[in-house]
Formats: sequence, C-alpha cells, structure tokens
Amino acid sequence: MGQVSISYNIGFDALGAKQIKPDSVTITGSKKMLDTIFSVTTLPLDLLDVSASFAQDISLQSWPNAAVTISPKKVTISQEVSEFSQKIIMVPVSMINQPSQGNFKLLPASIRVAFNVPVAKFNEIFPEDFTIICDYSTRDVEDNFMIPVIQQMPNDITGVETETKKIDLLIFK
Repeated sequence: MGQVSISYNIGFDALGAKQIKPDSVTITGSKKMLDTIFSVTTLPLDLLDVSASFAQDISLQSWPNAAVTISPKKVTISQEVSEFSQKIIMVPVSMINQPSQGNFKLLPASIRVAFNVPVAKFNEIFPEDFTIICDYSTRDVEDNFMIPVIQQMPNDITGVETETKKIDLLIFK
C-alpha cells in the first residue's frame, strides 16, 4: 500500500476499511526490470486529528530507473470516519457442549459488554445482536469455571470488552 499514517481525533475512528482507487497500476519496462518489481508504494502521508470522512490524492513513488514507468502516478485513498461513543449493555451467556445429565447454572448468567459504536448507530445495537458462549468441554475442572467468548457481534463496533472474565458453573444433580 504505502506509507500512510492516520490518527483520529478523540471520539472519532475509522468506519470500515480504507479504500484505494485505483487498486492497481500499470508498470511498463523491460521484462528484466519488471521481474524485480513486487509492489509499488506511495509517498509518505500523515493525517492527524482526523474527524471526518476524507478522500486524499497521494503520489506513487517513482521508480529509480527511468526505463520503468508507472501509470497513473497518483491514487486516491479514502476512509469513512465517524464519531464514536461508548455503550455498555448486559448480554446473556449461553453454555454449549454440556452433558445431558444434571442441571447447570452459570454465575453470572449475563455479563456487561462495553464497546465503541458509531453515534449514528448507538440506538440500533441491542443485547440480541451478541452471542456469548461458554464451552463446557473447555471448563476449568478444578475450579469449575469457564471463560466467556463473544461468538457474534455487530460489525461496526470497536474496542469490545467483557467486564466478567470468567463464569462460575454450578452443577445440580
């Protein structure tokens, strides 16, 4: 890709992946020279305190040998940027691979999940959008606990953390 560094203003972050257009260039020259080229990079670009979506033209590094030409000589890098806010919700925990004999209870049965979400989608994220599981087959047998794993979550969120790092298992026979 290139030498692109982007830092975001406080409360802002990338929304999706960076786009580069065009995503390929044409290089002409002798076969001997072309066989030595594996990538083309951009000139350095530093974008600081970004707080809005952007599209920025950036020049490609020219090849040191004049017999090699690159076309086009510029590409456009673009990035959707959004303001993010932290949200915390309670999500129920499910257990998988438990034996058919016995009754099981997870403590706690729901855990707090904190994450950053685009402000525009803040009210569109619900506990049902998450699946958190504990796998009985991977439990710590000695201390009888399991590690919760987020199996499913919305795409546009970042910085996901669970407040509870282990779930105790009570077994009633």
